[in-house]
Amino acid sequence: MRLIVTVCFLLALVVGTVSRVTAETRYAYSFSPVETEKAVGTTIDKIIIIGNYTTRAFVLLQEMPFVEGDTLTLAELQTAQEQIYNLQLFNLVLVSAKRFDPQDTAALAQATALPEQDSTFAKLIRAGVSAADASGRAQTVVLVSVHERWYLFPQPRFDLRGVSLTEWLRRPTIANVNFGTIISHQNLSGLSDPLSFSAGVGFDPYIQVSYYTPYLFGTSRTGFGGSLTLRDLNNLAYDTRTNTVPRYTQKTFTAAIFFGQRISTFDFLNLTIGYSRISVFDDTFAEQPTATVSGDGRDYFPFLLLNYTYNRVDFNQCPTKGFFISATLLQSGTPFEANKINVTRAIIDLRWYRKLIGELSIGLRNWSVLTLDSPVPNHLRSFLGYSRLAVRGYTNTIFEGDNVQLNTAELRYPIIPDQTLTFDFMPFEQFKVLKWALYMTAFFDAGTTWYNPRTKLLSERSRRFTLENVNFGYGAGFVLVGGYRLAARVDFAVSDRGKFEIIFDNTVSF
Repeated sequence: MRLIVTVCFLLALVVGTVSRVTAETRYAYSFSPVETEKAVGTTIDKIIIIGNYTTRAFVLLQEMPFVEGDTLTLAELQTAQEQIYNLQLFNLVLVSAKRFDPQDTAALAQATALPEQDSTFAKLIRAGVSAADASGRAQTVVLVSVHERWYLFPQPRFDLRGVSLTEWLRRPTIANVNFGTIISHQNLSGLSDPLSFSAGVGFDPYIQVSYYTPYLFGTSRTGFGGSLTLRDLNNLAYDTRTNTVPRYTQKTFTAAIFFGQRISTFDFLNLTIGYSRISVFDDTFAEQPTATVSGDGRDYFPFLLLNYTYNRVDFNQCPTKGFFISATLLQSGTPFEANKINVTRAIIDLRWYRKLIGELSIGLRNWSVLTLDSPVPNHLRSFLGYSRLAVRGYTNTIFEGDNVQLNTAELRYPIIPDQTLTFDFMPFEQFKVLKWALYMTAFFDAGTTWYNPRTKLLSERSRRFTLENVNFGYGAGFVLVGGYRLAARVDFAVSDRGKFEIIFDNTVSF
C-alpha cells in the first residue's frame, strides 16, 4: 500500500546516516537522567509541554498515566513517552523531570551556559527556578518535549487484490494491481483527527472519504466520525464446485458513522453503525448462487459493530513489551426478514509481548473469527492469505471459510536499537528528524479456516475445526521501522510441507 513511500524511507535512511547528531540538544529538549532520577518519588507540581505547535496540549495529557499532584515514578514517565510517541504525530518525544530548588545557582549557571539555539530550554530552566523562589519550596517539573511531523500527505497507493505479494512477484501481472492516491491529513485540527480522501483504478476501482475526531466535545474523550465508500469489488471466494475463484464484480456502497469513548489511558470503546449495498449482475447470480443471500443477487443490510480495545504496548510499530486486546462483535443484517443477511460474528485479537533476556523479546498472538451458524454469502467470507493475515510459508495459498483461527509466536531482537537521524539540509523543519530501528525475528505460525453447517456450499468443505486442517509455517526475518508509520519487512519462511518462500511487506507481522 505504501510501497513507494517505503522506498523513499530506505533512501532517506542511507542519506541520513551521514548527518546523525544528538537530537536532544537541537530538535527536542530533556533534563538529564540524573536530574530525572532525583525527581522520582516527589510530587509533580507542573507538567510543561513544548514543541506542539499544531497538536493541542490536552491531546498529549490524555496519554499520560499521571497528572499534576501525583507522585512521580520512572515507570510512568517511560509509559507517557511511549504513549505519546504511539500517537504517530511526532518525530521525537522526550519525557523527563527535574526538581528545582529555590535560588538554584547550578541550574541558573546551566541555563547561562546553553548555546543560543537552546534559548527555549534556557528560559524553561530559569522559569523553574523562579517558580521555586516564588513558592519558597522545591518544585518538581515534568517536561514533555516533542518534535512534530508533517501531517498532510498526497500519497500514491499501490496494492494487490486476489493474490499475495509473493505469488505476484513470481508471476507479475497488471490484472491484480490497484493504482490510486490517498490525500490525508493526520492531525486536521490538532486533535489527532485524521481526514482522508482516496480514489483508485485497477482491479477494484473505488472512491472513499472518511473523518474521525477522538475529542468531539473538547476534552470529553468522546469521539465521532464517518465514512462513505463506493467500490467495484472483485469476488475472491471459491466456486466450491470447481475449486477456482470466479472473477465477477460486486458493486458495493457502504456508509458508516463512528462513535468512540476513551474509558482510560489504555481502554477504548467504539461503536460503528452502517449500511451496505452489494449487488451482482443477473447473469452472474445465475452462475454463482452463493454470491448473495437474497434470491435476486442484491444484498441490502445494516450493520452494527461494537469494539473494546485495551492497548498498552511500548512501541506500536514493533512492540516488544506489553499487552493488547481487541474484542469485536459484528452484526450484519437483521434476524427479522427471511432470505436476508443475518450474520453475527465475533473477532478476537490477543497480543502479548515480553522481554526475555536483555533486549530479546517474545510476542504471542491469537486471532479468532467465529461466526454463528447462519448462511454467509461470498462477500462476507473470512480469509487467510489475501491480506496480511496469513500463515507464512503459505502466503500463496488462500484459505477461506466463515471462521478463522490464527496463532503466531515471534522472537524479536533489535540488532540496531532506536537511532535518530537528522537532515539539516531539508527546508521544512518537520522533515529534519527521523527515528529508525532494525529488528531480527524468528517466528512460528499456525492457522486454519472452516465453514458453518448452514452456509450454502456446492461441494464438501470442512464445517468444523480440526487439528488435521491446521497449517504451519516457520522461519526468520528482518524488520526495519521508522517514523511516519513506515516499515520494511522480509521473512524467509518454510511450510510444514517443506515449501520455501520469501515474503515482503511494509508492516510488522503483529
